[in-house]
Amino acid sequence: EQHYEQAEDFQSMVRVKCFKEQYKEAEAIAVDNQSAPAAYFLASQYEAMERAKDAIRMYSEAGRFNHAVRLARQHGFDKEILSLALQSTPRVMIESARYLEDKEMFDQAVVLYQKGGQSSKA
Repeated sequence: EQHYEQAEDFQSMVRVKCFKEQYKEAEAIAVDNQSAPAAYFLASQYEAMERAKDAIRMYSEAGRFNHAVRLARQHGFDKEILSLALQSTPRVMIESARYLEDKEMFDQAVVLYQKGGQSSKA
């Protein structure tokens, strides 16, 4: 563990903390060091543990908004989808717009269609 710290290998440090079930410490390492790989690893651990809100937060920290949006949709966190999708790719924006349109959340769907480059759908 000390060697990972000396090498600033944050992903390995997070892996060790997860193995020890020290998730708060793992999260602190990922966030404090702004390590996208470490945050992504922790997010995948949270997802496997069915801790969706924690996974969404860490996928966002890792800049992997497509995964955050996917989980938000799977778990019905519809109010979070707009802000997550706006930080993602146009493809994810359009997919999310369709999802929100199906949920009759038209105002949010319009924003995503426009930002995703499909103003004609808006």
